[in-house]
Amino acid sequence: MQKINIEDLNWENCSAIVNGKGSKQREIYFTTECKVWLKKYLASRDDLCKALFVTDTNPTRRMAMPTIRWALKRLADRGEIEANVYPHRFRHTYACQLLDNGALWILIEMLFYSFLYDSETERRNEMSELGVKDNTCRVVKRGFSAVGTRHEAKYSEYPTVIPQSFDSLMSRMEEIQNRTGEKLAQYEPGNYAPDNLGTYYTTAQVTEIGSIPQGMVSQNTPLCTYAVYTHKGEIWKIGDAYGFLNRWIDENGYKHSKGWVVELMDERFNPTSPESELEIYTPIEEK
Repeated sequence: MQKINIEDLNWENCSAIVNGKGSKQREIYFTTECKVWLKKYLASRDDLCKALFVTDTNPTRRMAMPTIRWALKRLADRGEIEANVYPHRFRHTYACQLLDNGALWILIEMLFYSFLYDSETERRNEMSELGVKDNTCRVVKRGFSAVGTRHEAKYSEYPTVIPQSFDSLMSRMEEIQNRTGEKLAQYEPGNYAPDNLGTYYTTAQVTEIGSIPQGMVSQNTPLCTYAVYTHKGEIWKIGDAYGFLNRWIDENGYKHSKGWVVELMDERFNPTSPESELEIYTPIEEK
């Protein structure tokens, strides 16, 4: 937030580009109400500073992090908020608000997309702090039979189009025969640059392929060797899960293979619960 410039704002779709650790760029979203207040704030300024948030000193400067922390504390005191308010806390608040407003798949894709751009050094540091044991990963051989919808989009468009795809699938779930009750999100491997075109499937796993509903396709993933990690906890932490699985693969002498990454969601999956579980399958080469 501290590094956002006015030119980084996209008023049309209520989003902004932010630069995080490792010079990663992320697209974040804000509400229409926030848009109104931002425009009022900018209209009240008469400076030429390119920063979105600035000091009220002369000369005007970009607001520094200590100043932002102080301002948040002051606002919390004025609002008689008893909780400890600090900038990083809003990362968690943002994730919860996405869930509360029905934007589960936007949250999933944002976190997955963020993971794809993480540097190896950053992932290793973060996973070291988690203290997760290596025996939480396993290697399995399996295939997937599924029926659902196939989609192509630029990776930069994933946060918008994937939620729509799953909403459409859920509304037609009863049309799919031989369902196991498990849902699959399948991602094509490739170069995840924002302007590149990617392919993904939103599907229901089936015991066998039956009659395929109109507008849907079957997706048979042949027997493959996977490194599997069961992500346990809130959905906004799934980026940590991907990072740990990638580290485990490297440290145990495996190599990634060209295959589809699969997320499997069954009855254990509940995005609003800290007890939620989701399985991540990453294809690897056999030793």
